[in-house]
Amino acid sequence: MRRFDLIIQNQCSGPNQTVFFYINGEFIGTVRGSRLFPGLREGRYELRAEGTQPGQPGHLRFSRSLMLDKDTVWTLCP
Repeated sequence: MRRFDLIIQNQCSGPNQTVFFYINGEFIGTVRGSRLFPGLREGRYELRAEGTQPGQPGHLRFSRSLMLDKDTVWTLCP
């Protein structure tokens, strides 16, 4: 089974400067700046990120379906 790295690059500001991050519906942790998730198995993933301050003006939610078959960077607020 091949494995790849996923980097979440969070360039958001304000209430989205830190986001809660989920893979396939499971809470993985928070991301502020960038965070590496190494060695994920090749396959399809449902990614979700959400600002840690819900209810604040400008609060954002992000989602992406990803076929992980190479090292990948997901940039929020590019």
